[in-house]
Amino acid sequence: MAEIHWFVYILELNNGWYYIWSTRNVETRFDKHKRWWVRSTKGYRPLKLLYFKRYETYKEAREFEIKLKKYKSKEEVKKFMTSSND
Repeated sequence: MAEIHWFVYILELNNGWYYIWSTRNVETRFDKHKRWWVRSTKGYRPLKLLYFKRYETYKEAREFEIKLKKYKSKEEVKKFMTSSND
């Protein structure tokens, strides 16, 4: 049986905002964003994939996603991304 991992990723939208989410497959999910299949990012192209991190379980990924979403400013998220560990 193939291992299933989860990822948390951060996109930068064309207005400078960050979009944070979790997924099983970063490549496929990013492709969906680029093809306008994700309502939340539909009007914000071009998009940049800034960051992603792999987790062993959905629970771990979701906990980390929620932690990132609690940051109050873009600067806090940037600071996190430039440090190597959470």
